[in-house]
Amino acid sequence: MESKSVPTKPAPSGPTAAEVLQRYRTAVESGDLELAKTTLADDVVVRSPITSRYGFTGPQHIRELTSALASLDDFRLTGQVSDDRSALFSYSGRVRGVPIDHAIHVRLDDQPRIKEIVVFIRPLPAAITFMGAIGQDLARAHGKPGMARVVGLSKAVLGGLVRFNDRVVVPLVLRGLRAF
Repeated sequence: MESKSVPTKPAPSGPTAAEVLQRYRTAVESGDLELAKTTLADDVVVRSPITSRYGFTGPQHIRELTSALASLDDFRLTGQVSDDRSALFSYSGRVRGVPIDHAIHVRLDDQPRIKEIVVFIRPLPAAITFMGAIGQDLARAHGKPGMARVVGLSKAVLGGLVRFNDRVVVPLVLRGLRAF
């Protein structure tokens, strides 16, 4: 009996999608900027949880954003859901002492490298604190100390309104319902 050779697919030359996602997760959890850069496409986009008007594009802008994430403390993974093209990572921690729940949705290109990162934050007090921390750090990094003060003032005003709403208005509206 004659044996026939069956053509085989060439072995992939780079990492698999699962390996890229694991490397990204490790980089986020350890704060390893150099490792994170190895997972990013050249045209990667980060969609802000604070504004839809601006985003961060390319590894250089991501580097600036990542270095500003030093304001997050006790950052720990609480869940992960992924397939071969994307992943959703959820984290808990604190931002400048305020409890934060944070989710990161990443999408891969065909390489596979991360082409898009969408960030979600809750609750509102944490989002405002995060906005202030990141905004002030980025303004200072760009040589705009006056804008850093404006961001701080904006955070103080918004934060005061949110604290008032959370401590006074919400309990009045929900009086009689069970709180967590």
